[in-house]
Amino acid sequence: IPLVLWTSPAYREYDKKRFSEIGSYQNRPYCTEDMIHSILDISGLRTKDLDETRSLFSPNYIERDEYKKW
Repeated sequence: IPLVLWTSPAYREYDKKRFSEIGSYQNRPYCTEDMIHSILDISGLRTKDLDETRSLFSPNYIERDEYKKW
């Protein structure tokens, strides 16, 4: 499933470190059931339910074997 991420120039400027690294994440295997973690993470929202290892945009992301077989 393709994913397009659009952000404003102001947001990219606000979070320069994240956006300087984000291009290297483009080929990560991923499942849409983890999308809520990615949305929370990229939005800067922190809750007890956020698992950064399941966020497509996190440097703490962990590839799961079950995603690789797709």
